[in-house]
Amino acid sequence: APGVHVFVTHDILLAIAAARFLGPPPAGPGRWPAYLEAAFFWQDEGGLHVAYRDLHRSGLAGAR
Repeated sequence: APGVHVFVTHDILLAIAAARFLGPPPAGPGRWPAYLEAAFFWQDEGGLHVAYRDLHRSGLAGAR
C-alpha cells in the first residue's frame, strides 16, 4: 500500500541489512548502530534504494 511504513528492529538486524546492501563498515566502535539509529529502504521506478548514515545506493534489484 502507498504511504510511509515504519519498522522497528534490533541493532544487529539493522547492521546486517546495511552491510548487505552497502558493504561492511570500517572497524571501530562506530560500526554498530546507535540507539534508535535509522536506515531507509524505498523502491521507485529506478529500483531499490538503501540509505544509512552518509551512504546511499540506488538501482538495486528489489521486490516486484
